[in-house]
Amino acid sequence: MSMKQLSGLDAAFIHQESPRTPMHVSPVLIYGNSGDSSPGLTIDTLSQAFSACLTQSPVLRQKLLSLPMGVDEPYWVRDKNFNLAQHISEYELPRPGGWQQLKQLLARLHSQGLPMDRPLWHASLITGLDTIDGLPAGSSALMLKVHHAAIDGVSLARLIAGLHDSGRKISDVSTPDTQIAPDRVEMWNRANRKQWMRPLKLMSTVSRLIPAITKLRELHKPAELSSKTGHIKTRFNAEVTRTRVIGAVQIPLQALKSIKRGVRRVTLNDIAVSIVGGALRAYLQHHGELPSASLVCGAPVNLRRRDDSTGGNNIATMQIGLATDIADPVERLRAVHQYALLGKTKINTLGSGTVMDISDSVAPGVLAEGLRALSYASTRVSEIPVPFHVMISNVPGPATAEFLCGAPLHFLIGLGPIRHSMGLFHIVTHSADLYTISFTSCGAMMPDAEFYERCLHESYASLLAASV
Repeated sequence: MSMKQLSGLDAAFIHQESPRTPMHVSPVLIYGNSGDSSPGLTIDTLSQAFSACLTQSPVLRQKLLSLPMGVDEPYWVRDKNFNLAQHISEYELPRPGGWQQLKQLLARLHSQGLPMDRPLWHASLITGLDTIDGLPAGSSALMLKVHHAAIDGVSLARLIAGLHDSGRKISDVSTPDTQIAPDRVEMWNRANRKQWMRPLKLMSTVSRLIPAITKLRELHKPAELSSKTGHIKTRFNAEVTRTRVIGAVQIPLQALKSIKRGVRRVTLNDIAVSIVGGALRAYLQHHGELPSASLVCGAPVNLRRRDDSTGGNNIATMQIGLATDIADPVERLRAVHQYALLGKTKINTLGSGTVMDISDSVAPGVLAEGLRALSYASTRVSEIPVPFHVMISNVPGPATAEFLCGAPLHFLIGLGPIRHSMGLFHIVTHSADLYTISFTSCGAMMPDAEFYERCLHESYASLLAASV
């Protein structure tokens, strides 16, 4: 079995790793009781499910191997000392076992980085969810932390689906094949070849990029779009601390479909983005910080083919105006739809793989120092504009009812990585009949996370009322 090398984009997430900016993604899956004779979700059944998942999810047993001085991107190699017990923990919520206690625990766990000398994931079983609306007493949660260098939204969804499949057949536990030992000479030879080829690849990328940028300047926003975007920094575009705050709102799928029918020619993702736009408008207006021009979000776009089952990242980031300068919720939604169409046109014009091409064209050491310098400058020089103010990532969820070790999945939430100059990250995901919009921020930037959570709910409620 050959080693797999990280792409430049994958390695960029490693370069941004620090105690204040851990770069992992954390899906949180909420389960009810099994309700039958099965043991349900326990630390033992969960360990068996992960054991059965090892073969189809190589990321679970792979760790990083780097060359000295960072002369080339690291490699994923099989961890010969892999110990599953080091990757699974159990926690019990303090009484009364409600939503507030769960959020506090999840925020604390999400703020803690992963050990970088092991496979880059960890699972936490959280029991004692006794007083959360819509859940039976004795429910549990599974928090899975996976480093962004190893996985994007689509490959993460595939990992979760594989875990549920393994949970249905936990007796089928096999040991993965051993991996061929890394050939250090070949690694150095490859690094030397890439060092010679990087300038040529960079020239090729730039030669394609220049005419694309010219075309971008010729693009105009639709005439019917009254909103105007700006790139002045907000409170979320500064240095982050090590503290984390989180929140989430649940929205019935049927309610989103009702909004879609009422407004027409919009997508479910447009609706989710416009709800975030309405929440940000209310939140910043409350603090007297709402810019006159609309905020802009970064939205990861999946570039994978349907048959692509590899790990790592294969994404581009699209800019979408949030229409925070529009008060009317339906008009805001229509504006967001137009912004999304414009963003897709820009991605297609620029070339969907441009960011990946650029990151692969630059030496890892140069890329790492460049990211650090950009982070330093963007948080200290107020005149530097930001490409986008917040992140909104749509992560696929299961379309049908799922069970893990006999326990039914009720809903999911997602916690994304924040970094300097990008301190608010939303993840939109869904279960069979519920959509969830969750957020992660820094405690210094958002000391009133519960208020922002209410802003999200009120934005959704006002859009629903105005669209039916």
